[in-house]
Amino acid sequence: MSEFSELLNKYVKEKGFSSQDLANMVKKHAKENNIKLNCGSNREMFDQWRTNKSKPSDKNCNVVHILVKIFEMNVEDGQKLLDAARCGKIQLPVTPKPCFQKLKLPEEKIKFINFLLDKFSVAHLYPIILLSQQDFPLIDNYIRSVIIDHYAEERYRFVRLPDYADENSFYIELGKLFGFSSNISNSSDFRNAFIQKVKQNKKPYFCFISRFEHLSLETRNTLAAILRSIHTECHKQLHLLLFGREKLEELSRADNVHSLLNDAIISYWPEWSYEDIQLFYKFSYSNADLSSEIAKYFLEITGGHLKLLNICFNWYQQNSLEVENFPDQLIPTAEIQDLFTPFIQTENHIRLLKTDLSTHKVANKTILMDEFLKKLYWKNLLVKREDGFYWRCETIQKAGKSLIS
Repeated sequence: MSEFSELLNKYVKEKGFSSQDLANMVKKHAKENNIKLNCGSNREMFDQWRTNKSKPSDKNCNVVHILVKIFEMNVEDGQKLLDAARCGKIQLPVTPKPCFQKLKLPEEKIKFINFLLDKFSVAHLYPIILLSQQDFPLIDNYIRSVIIDHYAEERYRFVRLPDYADENSFYIELGKLFGFSSNISNSSDFRNAFIQKVKQNKKPYFCFISRFEHLSLETRNTLAAILRSIHTECHKQLHLLLFGREKLEELSRADNVHSLLNDAIISYWPEWSYEDIQLFYKFSYSNADLSSEIAKYFLEITGGHLKLLNICFNWYQQNSLEVENFPDQLIPTAEIQDLFTPFIQTENHIRLLKTDLSTHKVANKTILMDEFLKKLYWKNLLVKREDGFYWRCETIQKAGKSLIS
């Protein structure tokens, strides 16, 4: 793999972006800054760059320059990416301080976030784990839009965990993300600096940490142990909210050998509403509006699955298909077919999948003891409702049937 592909994949993983996310953000940045994209910006181009099937040409070097800004790279790292792509010198300034804009959130999400914050006032002895089946692209913005009314700016921090294999490098970068003034060279330095930061505040310090899925098992377990130790020492002053998916859930289970966070309060991020979809669309496409009717339709046919939503957004923007044809066109896409790949590797898995696909409701109340169903759930193929677990949407169920028929 080329140096450019390796660097691109490194920063994509660190930020938790998909190729479709990159395409959307590049187009948004170009539109807002009156930059002409000679070769456009689409998922296929970024897929080819990331898999080393093609490289940037002179005509789309401006895309690479935009990536430097999207990744918020410093001068040295940005120049490395540009050199690998043979796209000239870096354009300054590179990483201007982002200007946070408070979002106008759906009322149900405001109530939910305030519900979480209320837990800190009555159960401050424990951190809170907020679980989701998929990344929620605007989670930082959502939480921050509410907590700014509760905490002064110097009393909160939002951190997206970096993706480093070397543990010492991980804590060095983590110290930078937390804004610690002291030099951090290892996990012990990080712990001491964190405790010092929390204790210097007379009022509670709020900390939101995400992207646990991107850490190695060893780093994830070490960090969990450190966070538990910090919270034990500073529980009256630290409001710790952790956001993640299956890997974070494993750290919370008391029956797990690595149950390093089994003292935490568990909450689940609510499902997408059509208003969330409207807000996400506006964020993805430079404040473009999506009607309530279309947003509700997209929610129905995708079940709020992020990969499927991004495809629908792209088709809708390109006006390449009639929206009523979206469900049938989604079924054969690689994105939805790939979701089922782990479940068709053995005859036994195929048999189990056929049984589950035969009905829309898959299980009554709990799936914790069924490893196969649990994997389907964390792959975001199932959704939990009051009376049990269902396929996330009819489109996904039909795609599964078509794959094994």
